[in-house]
Amino acid sequence: MLKNFEAENKKVMLVLPAEEASYNTYLSARNFANVMPVTTDEILLDDILNSDVIIMTADIIKTIEGRLA
Repeated sequence: MLKNFEAENKKVMLVLPAEEASYNTYLSARNFANVMPVTTDEILLDDILNSDVIIMTADIIKTIEGRLA
């Protein structure tokens, strides 16, 4: 996946839904040194600013927008 996003040697933030179904993906992503998995409940502005690449789905963007509105 990182190769497809050309993010192999970059700081990657992987934003996941705050649901139990994504817990295994969260645990797996922690095994990569350059990947920081966060849930929509944990996302911080500092994390966004310190990442070279942010990977999330369109649904997650809508969730985050809903929290900011």
